[in-house]
Amino acid sequence: MLPASSLALRSEHASCPCSPTSWSVCLCACCYEQAWYAKLGSVVSIKFLMERLPLIWVLQNQLTFLKALLFVMISLTGEV
Repeated sequence: MLPASSLALRSEHASCPCSPTSWSVCLCACCYEQAWYAKLGSVVSIKFLMERLPLIWVLQNQLTFLKALLFVMISLTGEV
């Protein structure tokens, strides 16, 4: 994924501006956007990271993920 986005954006830094330690903050911030596609993208990305990163990283960011995912569920209640 990183090589393809690096080619498209012409630099590795532009394709991945967040450091690995702040991925959870960047992804969870998208959960609070009004657009449904931003919420969907962040939920799918959180799922992807939770399945592939070490359990210790997931546990360290568990509360952040939980708050963001619950917000998505609550905010879309009347729309689906």
